[in-house]
Amino acid sequence: EKEKENDVSVSWRRGFVTAAPRLFGTFNSQKKTTNVSLRYDARTVPGESGAAVCSVPKLGLGELPSELVQRKRDSNNTRGTGTLLAMHRAGADGEDGEGVLVSEIFKDVRETLATRKLRHAASKGNTGVAVLELNRTPGTSRGHRSRAAAAAAEVVAAQPAMAVAAMACVADKGGYVSVGAARAASACEALETNMCAWAAFDPKSSRLAAGIAHALGALARAGIVPSGGGLEGDACVVATLEAHYANQAVREKAEWALRLRRARGLR
Repeated sequence: EKEKENDVSVSWRRGFVTAAPRLFGTFNSQKKTTNVSLRYDARTVPGESGAAVCSVPKLGLGELPSELVQRKRDSNNTRGTGTLLAMHRAGADGEDGEGVLVSEIFKDVRETLATRKLRHAASKGNTGVAVLELNRTPGTSRGHRSRAAAAAAEVVAAQPAMAVAAMACVADKGGYVSVGAARAASACEALETNMCAWAAFDPKSSRLAAGIAHALGALARAGIVPSGGGLEGDACVVATLEAHYANQAVREKAEWALRLRRARGLR
């Protein structure tokens, strides 16, 4: 690695340091980047200066489309011909700067949009969007994020019967139809299994823990018994209570859910 670093040439240009393209390895598991350049604003102004890591086009500047070359020449700017991959901003005095991959920014945007979408759908009486979010495999496409799953669990808590009906339709890949007792029990089991998987995926999130505990309690209060007896959901509530006991909001919801689920088991 040291040899590779020594091979990188750096030139100073009016506040900017530009490193030559070099082999940088893999930025993420989805996309390998081999030609990468680094542009750094050396002024170190907090919130304004920083670094930009860009992929370098395979074509040289002379091989780029003529109209693009002409625009670059007219603006006296040869930078920015690659794709922005990561950014870094200088921190305030005595603080570290922060760096972020652009792909992570887009994942965060998708998570925010998914959260808004399911909440809007729920406000119109459609719990299917929330159920589909919980039915998604944790950690796929949006990385280690669970805000949308937490919002989906809150929808289940507010409308448990409709959420179970939506889950039955997801399983059948059909439309919204009435559900029988056995079909509802199977759907409830699947819904609880999905929520328990999300709780295990992000056990440190207090918002997710509160939402799932509330949802598991609401399903019990609605009198919907999972086909498997609800043992997995019971264990999830107990684990949530133990992990977040110091958080009053989570503790109260988990204790409430546990009382309801135990009472349902005694009937």
